[in-house]
Amino acid sequence: MDNASANNLIISYLARALSVWNGHTLLSGKFMHMRCSTHILNLIVSDGLKEIDLSIRKIRVACKFVKSSPSKFASFKRCAQEVSVSTKAMLILDVPTRWNFTYLMLDIAEKYEHAFYRYKYVKAAYVLNLIPSEGEGCPKEIDWQHACVFISFLKTFYDATLSFSGHCMLLLTHFFKKLVSIQKSLNKWRHSDDLVIQRMITNMQLKFNKYWESGGTNHLLLVVFLTPHYKCECIKFCYNHMYGV
Repeated sequence: MDNASANNLIISYLARALSVWNGHTLLSGKFMHMRCSTHILNLIVSDGLKEIDLSIRKIRVACKFVKSSPSKFASFKRCAQEVSVSTKAMLILDVPTRWNFTYLMLDIAEKYEHAFYRYKYVKAAYVLNLIPSEGEGCPKEIDWQHACVFISFLKTFYDATLSFSGHCMLLLTHFFKKLVSIQKSLNKWRHSDDLVIQRMITNMQLKFNKYWESGGTNHLLLVVFLTPHYKCECIKFCYNHMYGV
């Protein structure tokens, strides 16, 4: 179920009803509440996004301006050719409430960074319309740096979301591996020299701990050691990587 607080009550009622019906439930219903992993990922990333919201907003508004008319977009494509942008992917507009679309928007826009710089000198309206605006002006070098770091960091979460959402995948066999990769990514970026990134990681780690720290994880998600290619030694090895011996 998703992470709505009302579901806590529903699950407790369901556990009691099942117990009355057949006399017992698996492990007394203690681990019956399986929270949606994709929803938790969304909560974790959304908390991190708050710290670099301004940089994202600037890039979003820049993309919106370029895509606002065929003539503006044609002019931007010429700028991309002049600075030898190699990617064939086209700029997209994100959905601000869907972080995975924001990730995709940033991933493509970052490849056009030099085209945006060139566009400032070719299209005067680009600068005039973005200052002042909801984006607080054109993206600067620091905004692209934030975007680059964020793209690299967020790919782990994006891949995990695709895995958790797959229709033909058994989630249980994928969950633990993704849990380990997410925690390793948080550990890595926690030592960044950028204070904004540090605050972002701190917020995300707090949310991660709330649902997926050893005391908060539904332990039925960790029975992957019964899978032949994992075994208990693999679980110990992974936890050492996540938290140290």
